[in-house]
Amino acid sequence: IALGVLVGVIILDTLQAKIFDNSPLLKIRDNLDGGSIDYIDKGLFVNHYHCNNNEKVTTWKGTKFACSLAENEQGLYLINKNYNIYSDELDPVFMVNEEKTSIKDYLSNSSDGPNIIHNNSKPILSLNDGGTKVYEYQVLNTKYYYVECHKVLSKYNNAILIGKDYNKLLALC
Repeated sequence: IALGVLVGVIILDTLQAKIFDNSPLLKIRDNLDGGSIDYIDKGLFVNHYHCNNNEKVTTWKGTKFACSLAENEQGLYLINKNYNIYSDELDPVFMVNEEKTSIKDYLSNSSDGPNIIHNNSKPILSLNDGGTKVYEYQVLNTKYYYVECHKVLSKYNNAILIGKDYNKLLALC
């Protein structure tokens, strides 16, 4: 009887998670550090993904899933919420050890945070608006800009903006 009840609870838990797109009750939560996924609730037969853009999806175990990046009204995409990094592109790139990598992938797998971008860029502009700074870095033949926004009244105060047009980034900052 106990075994039948246990199997029934597991089946009902899995079905409610999948049908109603909920987190399973019997789960292990895996908090992720960076990227577009905030955390994953891992059940016995399903995974429930909670994305940084508030999207929630339940998939069967073994099914690959990637959250879409959150876009705000100005066309900036949230690359990493732990560091408040935004970009005007879906996933800008930079060089690490002479290899091209995406910022999203790097921040998802590194504890360095934005230091690697900062260390590989050169300062080009400093503003008297609270300390906003603009840096330039190059990946192959493409220039990117890294803006440390420090405008006190800005929505992006203490955030990092990354993109190819630093005038656009400064206007948003």
